[in-house]
Parts: sequence; structure tokens; C-alpha cells
Amino acid sequence: MRTPAILLFGLLASIGCSPSPEESRQGKTEPSLPAPAEDAGIRFKRARVFLLSNSDRKSPEHLLAPIIVHETGISSEAKQPGWTGGKKKERRVYLLRSEVQINGAPHPQFAYCWRYEAPGRPARILRMTLDSSGYPAIFEVITGAGELTALYASRGIEEAAAKEQAGVLPGKQYSIEGNSEVKVTGLVEDGPVAMGPLVYVAAGDRRIVSLSCRCSPSRIDKADDSLLYGLITSDRSIPASAEFADKLPTSERALRALRIPRDF
Repeated sequence: MRTPAILLFGLLASIGCSPSPEESRQGKTEPSLPAPAEDAGIRFKRARVFLLSNSDRKSPEHLLAPIIVHETGISSEAKQPGWTGGKKKERRVYLLRSEVQINGAPHPQFAYCWRYEAPGRPARILRMTLDSSGYPAIFEVITGAGELTALYASRGIEEAAAKEQAGVLPGKQYSIEGNSEVKVTGLVEDGPVAMGPLVYVAAGDRRIVSLSCRCSPSRIDKADDSLLYGLITSDRSIPASAEFADKLPTSERALRALRIPRDF
């Protein structure tokens, strides 16, 4: 689907990105398919932006870590995300690694998990499945109870599916969608290099309401703060990490819903 990219670049500290010199020379073309529509109307008037702290430029799990954009609500509770962590006010995101077989080949999966101090202690999970070039291509939004609530695909996998399939199935919007009750919520544009997405979280119930590429236009009018979170990459010996691992379902339901291209 792409020329394999070496994941040796810094985590971007702002919303957006620039093409590599090589891609600038090649003259990257505009996407040929229509832009995603399902969540394109999501926009925050104000938000807090959370970036990964202490990024390792040689670590794929750091480079693919999401930028989390929290909508700033009217109430004091909605203004503060209230993430749980080891120390007071310490924000932690836990990484769970896995692997899935697709078209007879193994593909890495990175799941980023976090929990809030709100009533019911809601948890949020974003799991990304990488294609053969190391780019995130399938995005699953999962609750802490293991429920799949949204499914996104990359622009690249959609374009590859469009070349293989005769057309979009009835009742579906994208070529990548198969004959399943699960629909693809939207497409995430491909960046010039492999990178984690922007994750938009609504105030109040703290639901993940949209994903987008860092290179896509921002969906916030004003950023109140740019703050940091820590990524915990240890194994199941950490109780919180083990708790997420026990609740995390397999990707079987998401994969069944997609017509994945042969060269994935």
C-alpha cells in the first residue's frame, strides 16, 4: 500500500504536521475519494490539548501515541478531564501491545487506554492495527467494558479497497465496509509519516466523538492549554494495565466488518 517508512521522527508538539522533504520533492497528490462525513461536523469551541511527555523518537508506540483533545465545558467538572494516575493529578495512558493475523500475515496492534475520576470511572480505549508499512490503518474505539463504539479506517486502506471491490455495498458509504451491522464511522487521512491521530473527547460524558489525522484542519476554535500525559508501557504486573487487558476484546468483530485489501 505504501513504501515502508522508518519510524524515526519526533512526536509533534502542535496540532498539525509538515511533509517530509522526500515527499515534498515527490509532489504528493490530493486524495481522490470524498472526505469522511459521519463525524465531520464535530467541532469544539474550546479545548485542552494533551500531548505525550518524554517522547522516545525511536519508539513506534510513542510515535503513534494519540494527541488527546478534550472539549472544555461550562461546568468545572467538564473543564478538568480528571484522569486517574499514580500521583494526584498525574495523567496516565496505558499501552497494551498485541498482534493479529490478517491475510495470513501478523500485524502489530497498539491499544491506548485511560480512565477518568468521573462517576462510574469511565474508561476509554483506542486500538490501532498497523498495515504492512507500519501505518495505523484500522482504528477501534472501545469502552472500558469492552464494547466497540466506533470504527475508523485510514484513507490508504479505503483507496486500496476501492481498487479491489466492484463498488460500495448497499447501505454502506465506503468500499472498505463489508456485509456487517458494524459501519465505518469515518476515514482518517494518512500523514506524510506514520503518526498517532487526534482523538476528540466530548465534555461531560467524556466520549470519544471523532478521530482525525494531525495534518487535517483543526476542529477546535481555541486551545485553552497544551498539557502532558505519561505513557505506561510496562506489562500486566501493573494493576491498571492488567485490568484493561482483561476487558479488551479481540478485533474479530471489527475485522469481520471490513473488506481488507490483499496487500494490507
